[in-house]
Amino acid sequence: MVKDKQGRAQLRLRLEDSLSFTLRTLQAAAAWPVEAEQEAQSKLANLIPADLFELYLLAGHFAETSKRSQVMYLFRKGRPTLAMREVGECYHLAVRTVLAPHRVLWG
Repeated sequence: MVKDKQGRAQLRLRLEDSLSFTLRTLQAAAAWPVEAEQEAQSKLANLIPADLFELYLLAGHFAETSKRSQVMYLFRKGRPTLAMREVGECYHLAVRTVLAPHRVLWG
């Protein structure tokens, strides 16, 4: 955590490259039961419109904007969900680590 010249706190993250993240995900996937993933996908298919589920299957992510808060959520397979809100000409971004806990997390 660092502070800018106006004294506001700023969080700085070191982002790993995509290849490293992909390789670590493959290593972790060995512990995931395929049945849990199939069940999660089946539930997701019943919760979102068919076109969004097809996008999720093809691209591994889909976006949904909350009508109430106007926050856009980018749901990504195997990665944290991103929450963004447009303010002026830019988006403010917040990372949500676990919005819907997966069975694998709780063993």
